[in-house]
Amino acid sequence: MDSRHILTTCDYFLRITVWSLSNTSVSYMKYPKACPKNLAFSPGGRYLCLLERRDLQDCMSIFDCQLEWRLVVNVQLPTKDSCGLEWSPDGRYIAVYDSCLYDTVAIFTADGRHLHTFSMSKGENYHLGVKSIAWSPSGQLLAIGGFDQKCRILNHANWSCLVVLQHPLSKPIAPQLGLSPTGEVLESTLNSDSNRSYRVAIYQEEASEQLAGNPPSATPAGAVGRNYSIVSKPIQIPCLKPDPKKPNPKIGVGLCLFSPTGRYLVTRVDNAPGTLWVWRAGLRFSLISILTHTSGPVLSAAWDPQSTARLALCIGTDVVFMWTPQGCVAVEVGAHFSVRSLSWNFSGDALLLKSSDEFCLCYLDHESTAGNEPSALDEFWIAPTSRVMRRLGESDDVGLTDKTTDEAFLQNAMIEEDTDTSDMPRWARNCEVDKQREKENHPTRSASSQFSKSPPTSLRSGWKYPVTTPAFHRGAKTLAAKK
Repeated sequence: MDSRHILTTCDYFLRITVWSLSNTSVSYMKYPKACPKNLAFSPGGRYLCLLERRDLQDCMSIFDCQLEWRLVVNVQLPTKDSCGLEWSPDGRYIAVYDSCLYDTVAIFTADGRHLHTFSMSKGENYHLGVKSIAWSPSGQLLAIGGFDQKCRILNHANWSCLVVLQHPLSKPIAPQLGLSPTGEVLESTLNSDSNRSYRVAIYQEEASEQLAGNPPSATPAGAVGRNYSIVSKPIQIPCLKPDPKKPNPKIGVGLCLFSPTGRYLVTRVDNAPGTLWVWRAGLRFSLISILTHTSGPVLSAAWDPQSTARLALCIGTDVVFMWTPQGCVAVEVGAHFSVRSLSWNFSGDALLLKSSDEFCLCYLDHESTAGNEPSALDEFWIAPTSRVMRRLGESDDVGLTDKTTDEAFLQNAMIEEDTDTSDMPRWARNCEVDKQREKENHPTRSASSQFSKSPPTSLRSGWKYPVTTPAFHRGAKTLAAKK
């Protein structure tokens, strides 16, 4: 991560070689395990965690990258066949998870101490195990996506399961009812509290009526051929039936991704690849939005790093979709350009779009393109500034940080964890404090830029989002990189 070293893996995963570009030194790491995610760097790049296989036993080693890749810790793992690991964003914890044949997730501190082992099938019938995992930005929550189409949320206090998020595909979901706290589809309309309009905002991709029958000269600038519409009737999520004879079946929760502030979680079930599920994390997790696409599966999704909640996604077409709690928009990026993956820059004002043999840089423009008058769509693109997360190296951190030395390593290992930290993100307990801070930091910000908790009133009754938007800079510079 310092751009001064190159890591190479030899055939059959016999060892990993570290080549230094500054002093031409060479270091070796033996016994790496043959799995896709067998190593991970700490958030600041000071330490490297590596999965190993020694004497038919899974092991984990931590190396100091600044001290000639010296081995610091080596521990045995309680897993049977580990296939990946994830370092928490705050650098305090390491999660190691088993392959699909097992269902174990082991939690360690950054100094190698074993904290907890979580089993998905405890007290239940045996099933396939872990498909994906993801940490919340604060490191307080861990999302575990399983092959059983469920996403389990663990808390950092005692590493117990807070909630199980279910993705029902067999029954229609009514927008007015949504899901129960247990994840079941609500069908009764007798409960008056459940009759709130659009408890779950369901957006469905469809062809734009604005383009139908219009010549190119009559098509407004920025119009696209696909857009979102609000679904008012119960809808059943389209899904695929996997072939049981093929390896690595396309089932289970293959994508879990927290927003930068931890307020939202987006998931995707691989046997319903064209649908994204957006959950709100609060006093309890609740499903707030479903995005369904008919043109193709969701290939890539990414949260804006500088926004409270702005999600960009692509489905392999020439359209980029964006979701916020206020609504969704679809923007065309150019003809004959199929977006297969995307990523934000750090400032959050530009997107890198990639196809099979080209890439495109697109910029978000907050200013209206029609004179000095503000655009009605500008509010979709202006989000409250995300809260600053706690930095590494503070006194209450446990385990290794990028500022620790060898002497401080053993000392940090003896520090007890802060048990006063809430199981949920701090914003869930200090909502009023956050609002006051936002007013003090941005006294001139319009109230319309704040995200609402439910779709605007104008979105109800089948209102469709406009397909033209000046927020997506139409003069984006396109660069081609032919392979």
